[in-house]
Amino acid sequence: MRAVLLCALMGLSACQSTTELAPEQDNGLPYLDLTAEQSLKPESPYWQISKHTYPSYPVSAAKDGLSGCVKLAFGINTQGQPEGYKVVASYPPGVFDQKAAQALSQWRWGPGANNSQRQPVFTQTQLDFMVEGAKNLAEAEENCGYQHNRRF
Repeated sequence: MRAVLLCALMGLSACQSTTELAPEQDNGLPYLDLTAEQSLKPESPYWQISKHTYPSYPVSAAKDGLSGCVKLAFGINTQGQPEGYKVVASYPPGVFDQKAAQALSQWRWGPGANNSQRQPVFTQTQLDFMVEGAKNLAEAEENCGYQHNRRF
């Protein structure tokens, strides 16, 4: 029980410290941390997605009949581009990480109506790689959850 509680506290403290580590942008505004919000949607009143690229499915995962997901934390800079990323969670570990990050690097955002200063944010999203008939579909659904999914 103590180990679970310790891990949970360490995870929470890691999420809270990300704002302190975020760089200042050229407009002098620090990143605003939106990762504590309940949603895994990177869109917010600050930024609206304008270009969304779907990830390609890894050949090795297709051959092995695997489904899974990757949760990424990342910054949206003043230009509406992703800046840096961290894999927060993935299932199965490491299988889809690279393809998810490659797709995210292509995404773009435009400032929301109330974001004339182009406030940079630190946010997160989850990319799901689900296929019918996957040998681990039940486990993937359990590990990935579907309250905020994006199926690819």
